[in-house]
Amino acid sequence: MKQIRNDGVAISRVILASIVIVVIIVAAVGAYLVVQKPATTSTTTSSTSSSSSSSVTSATSTTSSSSSSVTTPVYGGTLVADEEFEPSAIDPAVTNTVSGLAIDANVMDTLLTYNLTTNALIPDLATAWNVSSNGLMYTFTLRQGVYFVNPATGTKLDEFNATDVQYSWTRVESMMNGYVFNGAGLNMSTFNMINPYEFSVNLTAPYSAFLSCVADFYNSIIDPNVDIAHGGYNATTGTVNSFMASNLVGTGPYMLTQWVMGDHMTLMANPYYWGPKPYLNEVIVNYREDSSTRFLDIKSKSVQVANVDPDLLSQLSGTSGIVVKTIGLSLDVGTIGLDTQLFPTNNVDVRLAIEHAINYSFIDNSIFDGYASSFAGPIPMGMFGYNDSIAPYQTNITLANAEMTAAGYHIDSSGNLAWSNGTELPVSTFVYPEDWPEAGLLATAIQSDLGAIGFQVNLIGATDASYGNYVGNGVTGFNLTSHPQMLAQYWTPDFNDPADYTASPFPYSYTNGYTNATITNLYNEAIATSNQTLRAQYYSQITEDTMAAAISVWAFQSVGYAVYTSNVNGLLFNPLLATYGFDWQSVWLS
Repeated sequence: MKQIRNDGVAISRVILASIVIVVIIVAAVGAYLVVQKPATTSTTTSSTSSSSSSSVTSATSTTSSSSSSVTTPVYGGTLVADEEFEPSAIDPAVTNTVSGLAIDANVMDTLLTYNLTTNALIPDLATAWNVSSNGLMYTFTLRQGVYFVNPATGTKLDEFNATDVQYSWTRVESMMNGYVFNGAGLNMSTFNMINPYEFSVNLTAPYSAFLSCVADFYNSIIDPNVDIAHGGYNATTGTVNSFMASNLVGTGPYMLTQWVMGDHMTLMANPYYWGPKPYLNEVIVNYREDSSTRFLDIKSKSVQVANVDPDLLSQLSGTSGIVVKTIGLSLDVGTIGLDTQLFPTNNVDVRLAIEHAINYSFIDNSIFDGYASSFAGPIPMGMFGYNDSIAPYQTNITLANAEMTAAGYHIDSSGNLAWSNGTELPVSTFVYPEDWPEAGLLATAIQSDLGAIGFQVNLIGATDASYGNYVGNGVTGFNLTSHPQMLAQYWTPDFNDPADYTASPFPYSYTNGYTNATITNLYNEAIATSNQTLRAQYYSQITEDTMAAAISVWAFQSVGYAVYTSNVNGLLFNPLLATYGFDWQSVWLS
C-alpha cells in the first residue's frame, strides 16, 4: 500500500542531526571481484514490443525544456541545485522520499523508463518486452554491455544481466517498497532465466499497470555482489544493511560520489554509462529546508536551479537571468480525508456540505498563487482515466446549507449547528502535517469556510513523528480512537497509472476508512483488461461513485514549475518526481 506523504516526503522522514557527517562513497571490499574490461558504450535499442503498447498509459503533464539562444549542447561544467528536503535513505527498496528517489533516478536504472517529452514508456535496461495473450507472463530482453560502476574509483564492476534483476526484484518484494510489485501480483517464484539476457515472470492475475510498476524507481536494479558484500538483506524482517541506505552503485548516467549529511550530495558523470553521455560533469544537490535561503540562493545566482515556494515566485519576476517556467500539471494532489466511520462525517450529506462550503478558488489562487488547480478525484487531471466531463466540486454555500439541513441540522441562535432537539454539533478535529509548508494555510482557510455553515473544526498541526498516529492502516487497521474527522495529506505517485490512485483497498482509506464493493469491483475490472477503452470507462465510474460518496476533499492538484538561471538548458519534467528533482542527464550549461 502506498505511503502517505505530507510535505512531498513520506511521513517517516527522519530529521537529521545537526552534526554534519561526511559520507564518502566507498567500494565493496573483501573478496569482491572487480571486473576489468575495455570501455565500450552500447547504444539504446528501440523496443520491439507490440502487445505491451496497450498497457502503456499516457502521463500527466505538459513537458517543456528550458529555452536558450544556444542550440548546440555543451559538455562539461558543474550545476548546483537547492532542494528542500534531504532524504533519510537512498536505497530504492526502502526510501520513501521523493528527494531520495530523485537521486536514484540519476544513478540507478530500471528495466523501463519514461520518454520525458512524450511521457510514454520506453526501454531502459530492457530493450524489448512481450506480454502473453492471457496477460500473465511478461518476457523481457535485456541490454548487453552494461556495467555497474564503482563511484569511489570510477571503474567497472559487474556486468548487468538477468541475475541482477532477479535479485533486485526479489529483494524489493521483501522490503518496505515491495507493495508496488506485491500489489501487481508479481510471482518471483516463476522467474525463468531463458539466457543471461532474457527472462520471464508470471503474475498471479492480469494487471494492466504492471509495466508502469516496472518503471518505478523503487524497482531499480542493484548489483547483488555489492549488497551481499555489505551484509545483504533480511527477507524476514525487511531490513537492509546500513551501507545500502547511504550508498548507491548503479548503471545510470551519474555516480553518487559524496553525501555530506545535513548539507549536500555530489553526483559525477558515469564514464561507462551505456546511453547518451550526460552533458554535465558534476551536479551538486544542496538540501536547504529554509525557503528564504533557497530563494536568496537562486536570486543571487549562487545556484543554477532551486525549489522555490509558490508565494515567493512573484518576487523573482523581472529578475535578470532568472527563469520561472510553468511545466504543467504534476501528478501530486492535496486531499483531506473525511472520516466515513466517525460522527458526524459518517453522514454523506455532511460530507457533501463540507465539499460545497470550501472556496477552491482561494486555495488555487491565493494559497498556491495560481500553481494549483481543482480536480475531480481520485485520479489527477492529465493522467489516463481522468474524465474531463466530470466537474470538480464547486463552492456553493446555499447548497452546503441545504445539505446540512438534509443531514438533520440547523443553525441555532448561537450560530452553531444543532439537532432539532437543540443539541449542538460537537467540534470536529482537522489534522494537518506541519512540515508541509502550505498545509497550515490550507487548514486555516477551510476552517473559516466551514465556519460559514456552522461546522466548527479544531486544527491540530502534526509533526512528522506524530502524523502517523492519526493515520489508519487501510480499512482493516482503521483506528477510530485516534483518527480525526478530517485529515490532510499530500499524495505523490508510485507509478504513472490510475491503479495507483484507485487500488483496492482504496488508497485513501488511510484517511477516511472508506470501503465500497462496487468501486473495488470496478478497480478489479480495470486492472484485469488491457483494453484502454474499457479501462477508461471503469475509472470514470470510480470517479463518479467516489465524488458522490464525498469521501475526500480533492483540495488541489499541483502545477509544476521550475526556477533556474537562464544558462540552464534541457531541463525536463519527470512525472514521478514533480519538481522535487530532475533527471540531470539532458541538462547542460551555456
